[in-house]
Amino acid sequence: RVDGVEIDCENVIVCAGLASDKIAQSILMGTTLREMKERQEQLLQQQQQNDANDNIKNNNHPKDTRMQLPKQYYAKGNYFKLENQKSPFTRLIYPLPDPKGGLGVHATMDLSGSTRFGPDVQWLPPDFDGSEDENIDWNVDAERSKLF
Repeated sequence: RVDGVEIDCENVIVCAGLASDKIAQSILMGTTLREMKERQEQLLQQQQQNDANDNIKNNNHPKDTRMQLPKQYYAKGNYFKLENQKSPFTRLIYPLPDPKGGLGVHATMDLSGSTRFGPDVQWLPPDFDGSEDENIDWNVDAERSKLF
């Protein structure tokens, strides 16, 4: 039960963008995002206090009993436009998914008749957590055009 709403199902798919892991965790905990953040801060403070008291050797550190979600990995996608030639396609092209991740590079035509290819999958560092503070270059990497 979250915010007075109860859902009974086997699987839940959360499509909330970069915050989907946090929203899914709050649903599993039956709390709001604010309550979840406060609980995480409490656990961190308890852990730091136990570390300072050297209680970890005695296995007295607090246990986080939340249901664990799989780690979320982030990627960015690049698009490239076909230039100086007419589109070779008259319909959308959907390839087989890429086994390394992603749905494969699509060919799409816009209303002006231009063709774009993308997105590819460019994995971000595994320690990236989706925060805006990270030093990620979000510009299109022109070198990746060779892969298209």
